[in-house]
Amino acid sequence: MYKNKPKIAVCLCVGRETFKSLEKTVEDIYKVFSKTKYFGKFEIVFTTDDYTPIESYNFVIKLSKKYKKVISNHKLIKNKKLTFARSYLSGFERAVADGVDYVIEMDVAMHDPNKIPIFLKGLIEEKCDCVFSTRFSRGGGFKNLPIQRVIISKIGTSLSNVFFGIYPPLSDLTSGYEAFSSKFLKQLFSKSDIEKWVSVTIVPHLVQTELRVLSLKLGAKYKMVPVKYGNAKKGNKLKLRYLYKALKGFTFMVFRFYTGRYWTEGV
Repeated sequence: MYKNKPKIAVCLCVGRETFKSLEKTVEDIYKVFSKTKYFGKFEIVFTTDDYTPIESYNFVIKLSKKYKKVISNHKLIKNKKLTFARSYLSGFERAVADGVDYVIEMDVAMHDPNKIPIFLKGLIEEKCDCVFSTRFSRGGGFKNLPIQRVIISKIGTSLSNVFFGIYPPLSDLTSGYEAFSSKFLKQLFSKSDIEKWVSVTIVPHLVQTELRVLSLKLGAKYKMVPVKYGNAKKGNKLKLRYLYKALKGFTFMVFRFYTGRYWTEGV
């Protein structure tokens, strides 16, 4: 069916991970692709930021030597400037520069790689620009996370729908499992300077919301996929300091959105 098979990149940002969890994620992704028509045309891009422990960084290097599909995107430089958000976006840029056709973003150990074919179907067969995950639709949900985090995600989604005028409203605007066509990412990055994004300059964990809001502003064709977020290990509550920064960052997002400061040209 696909004479010229598309090339796909799976991007994962590495935090305080164990070698076991990283390798299991790699092996699970291999298994998923081995059952699809895209097995020979994928790569796994691990990105590290300046808060990634040296042990985790070394684990990625070790995996890149063991698995030919694994790529390490960054050298570890402890200058506190390469944040989680910029690291992820750099992974996207790396994948696009490699000639990849589609990019999938997911979290190590927290997202189920078995959902990857559903994301690919949306991009390749249904011709979507973006495929977003949702934890608030039937089939989605949370595993072993405090109710505080669930409520905050729901409130963040509701506020984003209202303040950014998203209609029909999305059921989830804060989830991290998502996929994009490289063609669309090139369009987004050409029209918006990511160095000025709020997630890059102020609050890194707003990057998923920023990606979705700006994609919708550009008129992206999208699809929502229900997913469960979490794993067997119980998650931690968010600290008040984080909530304050998130609210501050959201305020800056609204300001930049309505003053046109996100765009390098008219949108």
